[in-house]
This record gives sequence, structure tokens and C-alpha cells, in this order.
Amino acid sequence: MKISAFYACPVRGMMQLEPPDPRRLEQAARTSKSLGLEKLFLPVMEASLAGSRRAKIAYLDGMVQALDRGAEAGVSLWLIAPCHRALGIVWPAPHMVTPTQNPDGDPVFLDGRVRYLRAFDWWSDPSLVQKRILSLREVVSATQGHPALSGWVMMDRDLEWPRPGVQAAEFVWRAFAAEVREKDAKVALYLGVGWREVLHPEIIRHIAAGADGLRIGGFEKDPPGWMGRGNPGRKVLQAAYVGSLARWLTKKPVEVETGWALQEKPGQGQEWFEAWEKLASHGLEGSMWYNLCDPEPGLRGDPPWAVYRGLEQSGLLDLHLNPKAWVEDWLQEMKEAGTAKKAGDFIDLSEEEYLQDPEMHFSRLWDHFI
Repeated sequence: MKISAFYACPVRGMMQLEPPDPRRLEQAARTSKSLGLEKLFLPVMEASLAGSRRAKIAYLDGMVQALDRGAEAGVSLWLIAPCHRALGIVWPAPHMVTPTQNPDGDPVFLDGRVRYLRAFDWWSDPSLVQKRILSLREVVSATQGHPALSGWVMMDRDLEWPRPGVQAAEFVWRAFAAEVREKDAKVALYLGVGWREVLHPEIIRHIAAGADGLRIGGFEKDPPGWMGRGNPGRKVLQAAYVGSLARWLTKKPVEVETGWALQEKPGQGQEWFEAWEKLASHGLEGSMWYNLCDPEPGLRGDPPWAVYRGLEQSGLLDLHLNPKAWVEDWLQEMKEAGTAKKAGDFIDLSEEEYLQDPEMHFSRLWDHFI
């Protein structure tokens, strides 16, 4: 199984919406390559593209420098563009948010702090759709042809906040994909979604045909009725289950986000390794560890680390960018784990039957899966 990781800069963090420190990125990339990680995912923060032209150019220059350092380290880099959610927080541009409070919603970083606000329905506003397309075009123009850049994750969990209709989602996906394909017809394009999409799969079934694969996240929150908090093995099984359903529903390669729950319990023990073996056996393309590096101490009071208890110590690498004690053994286990001998064996119905009542079948098939 292929293991990759999300890279939040351990020196600059995410709160300042800056590109990663290039020297620290190169060091982390070299360590990642020596461990055998498949690739690193770099977030492109949309709010950083919404300011002055001078600030935008400086940000894009910084992202190109990050790609340069990745190339020097010999590691494959993917861009998440725009990066809508990362490490359990929504990171929107200001025009994507309303001033209306939403206490039951997800944490949103805006104007220097975390709030709980409602999303603006940008899907129905042609001017904002065009604004997002133009922002992506600038990122593509700045990075096109870079030797370290091998893939993109696009519309990263945009379908959740707020949820669009099928036609609006398809239009935006095609527009985003066209911006990249025009510059590089061979680079990989993945659709970024949350686990909720298998409960309402009409959109991903419709637009995934134009993607090379899916990346599924959102496991900072448990699906209804699941008890995964504090149980790393159960969290891994959740990711394996949702990824398997998405693979079955879309017939596309699927990568899943993993790592949540390690804030509270180290990644050790037989149950944890058995869960990973099950994930590998279900034919998923790979796993993206949700946070490569522990941040420096000065960042631990900032979001996202201040929002989720224990997040600051759940990286694969410590704050000196050395692998944690359990990481090398775990990666070796994953390389040796079996592949798709049991893929989909828990599914006992047709796609048409599933689509008639996804929520009921989602709960029922989970019992089959475990």
C-alpha cells in the first residue's frame, strides 16, 4: 500500500497563510523519501490568493520555491488547490463566508482567528465561481511543468460547504480540470471529498468520471453512530470502509486520509496493525497521513493545533524532523501487506439498491465490513 502525507509547515504553521519554509520542506522531504513515502501534499491557501497582487505574487513565488526544494529532495509533490479544509478546519477566502454564526458547524479560520460561521452559497454566484477559476489559473500558470509536481487534488471538500446541485458541481469540476489539463494533459487530477459523499453519492458518481481518482477525508468527525474517538484502529477501519464504498460507487482509485485518533493514543498495538492490514486488503490505492510533522513549540497555541487536543504530537516526524519510534516498523508492515484479495466482499447488493437508501445501507454494510 502506498503511504503519503499532508505537509503543514512546522516552522510557519498555517495561521499566517504563508507558503512553507523552503529549507525545512526540503529536510522533511528528504526524510520522507528515505522512509519510502509515496508523495507529499502541499496546501494552496485560497485566502492567500485573495489579497493584493503583490501579496499574491509573493505567495506563488514561495510555492514555487517549495516545489524547487521538493525536486532537489527527489520527492513527488501534489498540490491541494484550493485547499478548502485541512487538519479539521475550514480555511476559506473571505468572500466564501457569511457573517452568520453557526455554533453547530465546523471551525472556520477567518481574519486571524477560528470562528463558527455559515458558508456563502458561492455555487449560485457566477462572479464568485469565476473568481475561483481565475485564482486556480494563476496557481497553474505559476507551477506548470515543474518537475516535482505530479498531481493535484481539486475541489477539496467543496461539496460539503455548502452542498451544490449536481450541475453546479459538474460545471466547477470541469472548469477546474480544464485549467490544469490545458497546461499539462498528463498530470494526475484527483477529486477531494469527505466521507459524507458516500451517504449522498449522486454528485461523486456523476463527476468522478472526469477524475483520475478520489481522495477522501473528513475523519476528524465520526459518521453517525460510530464510536471511533480514542481508538486508532477503529478510525483506520472507518477510512477503509468509506474508501471501499467510494471505490465501488465510482470505479476510481481511492486514497483515504488517516491518522485521526492518534492525538490520544500512540500508533501501536496489534489492533492498530490489524486495522491497517484490512485497509490494505480492500484494494485502495493508498493512505494520506493527515500531518507529516509535529510543529515547533511556538505554534502549538495556534490553529489548527490549538483546536484539536494532541494534534501537535501526531505527525510521523517529530519537531526535529526525525521519524517517530513506531513509524519505520509500521511503514514496513504496510509495504508487505496484502492487496485486493477481499476488495468489496462485504457488499451484498447492487449499486441501484444502495442508491435507493444510502444511509440505511451505509450503516448495515458497516456491520458486514467489520
